[in-house]
Amino acid sequence: MIGNAVDSVHVDMGSSRKGGGNPVQGIDMESSEKFLSVKEVSGMLGWSVDTIRRMIQRGFMVAIVLPCKSNRRRRVYRSMRIAKSEVERCIRAFQA
Repeated sequence: MIGNAVDSVHVDMGSSRKGGGNPVQGIDMESSEKFLSVKEVSGMLGWSVDTIRRMIQRGFMVAIVLPCKSNRRRRVYRSMRIAKSEVERCIRAFQA
């Protein structure tokens, strides 16, 4: 996966309105590595935010899904963070 910076991996089964949900992999934030938002990664790569989210859902990138607790909102927003080393790995993989 990400190499030495990852201590453990967990799978969060996110649910969608259509049912079933897509598995989103995440890593624990126990390292001192820099994590980027989906918007920051899309700016670095020149791709849309939707493309980055799609790559995470399909397993091309590993992301952390931050917990969201809100009693006020009906809509649940999932905030994701991607390790900088993971972005660099994807860049190398797509250049080959």
